[in-house]
Amino acid sequence: MPESKDYLVKAYEYARLATAADTDDQREKLLRMERSYRLLARNADWITATGAFIKDMRERAPRAATQHRRSSGNHFTAKDWRR
Repeated sequence: MPESKDYLVKAYEYARLATAADTDDQREKLLRMERSYRLLARNADWITATGAFIKDMRERAPRAATQHRRSSGNHFTAKDWRR
């Protein structure tokens, strides 16, 4: 998966091309591409920053669900929803 710096390099390239664009329409398209790549860079940063958290939550989820069912005694099965 590309890193955020790769997306930022592409964003910079589109911004540079936009400054040299011949028409307003072409400039606007290039600026939209720049914004898209900047957004991709932010998303890549978010994924990297939260990857460990998500992994930890996935590992804890089955244990937490099991503990909840044991402690409350009120859990539903697929059979309960068919009534």
